[in-house]
Amino acid sequence: MGSYVYTNVSSNMKKSIFSLFFCFASLGLSAQKYEGIKPFDLKPLEIECSIIAEDVALDYYVISWSVPLIDSIAKSNNELPNMELNCFVYDSSGLIGYYKGLSTPMQHCTFQTKDSIVEVFFRWRIMPYSYYNQGSTKIRISSVNLNPFHKAPHRNYEFESVRLPVNSTINKKLTLINDTNTVQISYGTRGKEDSFGMRIPGSIYAYSVISLDRYYLSLKTGRIATGQKWIDRKGAKRISQNAYQFLLVSPSMLYLDDDNNRHLGSELIDKGRVKLRRFNIEDFISTDKENIPY
Repeated sequence: MGSYVYTNVSSNMKKSIFSLFFCFASLGLSAQKYEGIKPFDLKPLEIECSIIAEDVALDYYVISWSVPLIDSIAKSNNELPNMELNCFVYDSSGLIGYYKGLSTPMQHCTFQTKDSIVEVFFRWRIMPYSYYNQGSTKIRISSVNLNPFHKAPHRNYEFESVRLPVNSTINKKLTLINDTNTVQISYGTRGKEDSFGMRIPGSIYAYSVISLDRYYLSLKTGRIATGQKWIDRKGAKRISQNAYQFLLVSPSMLYLDDDNNRHLGSELIDKGRVKLRRFNIEDFISTDKENIPY
């Protein structure tokens, strides 16, 4: 009888200790939720850039660029860079030329303009994988510019635009600066220590990339506003949860309505709203997809 009582008491004590442990652990695990807006930490990049007239009579030009530091280090180690620069050229009429990756990487693109100054955007992108599958198995990919690009980059790795004269840009040294208007928005829980001093990592429930100064169309209301205004109205949590509902509107693009009337993006932006049933939503670019900067 005594032996039975002793066993039962031990079992109850174990249950009590387990209950206390679970209680304290639960208190320690309760994490604080957050909504975050953070620009990307992209360091300044030194490049050299030239614009050469290919056909003066037709106003054709070629813009070329190089990244001396990365190119020289990779070459000295007999390596290939793991990333490349994309380039987009604009004049007063809109987008006039671009390079955004090919199976054979390039460092130039052509454009045609009558303007004396063009606006140029650069951004980092990972090299096309097809380039690395062309025969040699001895190709080594450089790690020089791998960090902080350890994951496939999205729209976040963009630089501020630079204005260049078409007739006097020869081997011009430029310092590209991070575009701080392109931010990551997210919500989740912060990391913390539990009651036993163990570090509990936080969690991200939703994550998206948005440009504060670009314009987005709401698929629910048809309203158009900048990314900053949408965040002010809805909050980072709702925007990151419903990123697919906000479509990018480019000022220089043409959008067709159901009567085949053409509307410049800047006109739609000025109106601040569109009738969704009259437009093909596929003409607008989702925040989840690749897009052209402006």
